[in-house]
Amino acid sequence: MSRKIPAAEQAPPGDDIEAKLRAVAQHHKRELFEPFLASLGEEPDLPKEMQRIVESLQVFFNKWTVELIVTLSRSRSLRFNEMRDALPGISGRTLSQRLKDLEEQGLVARTLYDERPVRIEYSLTKKGMDVAYLALPLVLYLRQAHKPS
Repeated sequence: MSRKIPAAEQAPPGDDIEAKLRAVAQHHKRELFEPFLASLGEEPDLPKEMQRIVESLQVFFNKWTVELIVTLSRSRSLRFNEMRDALPGISGRTLSQRLKDLEEQGLVARTLYDERPVRIEYSLTKKGMDVAYLALPLVLYLRQAHKPS
């Protein structure tokens, strides 16, 4: 279901990224955050629900996860060495583990092609692309916040 954002919440035209991010944050606060907080008040076992939420977010707190999601979101699919080349400094072992973690979360699909030599490609699933789109405002905000003045 899509809803048109009221003019009062829309960012001004142009390249004012901070204003656009404030508008997105205000919209998300009312449409997502406030109902989420209200639903937690109705949760019979709040500590268990919070633990479940933290566990599902844990994969994003691992080093290289965000970079990997961004890299995969820019391409239709990538092979292992293409990702390693796109992420200077990541070890093969770390890349392998992050791909496995993201695959277990349903964010990355691993496709094995029956060829000689065997070809394996990785791509974001629909859920993975949704996460990439949802994370974009946060990434833009952090990028803007850490920009030298």
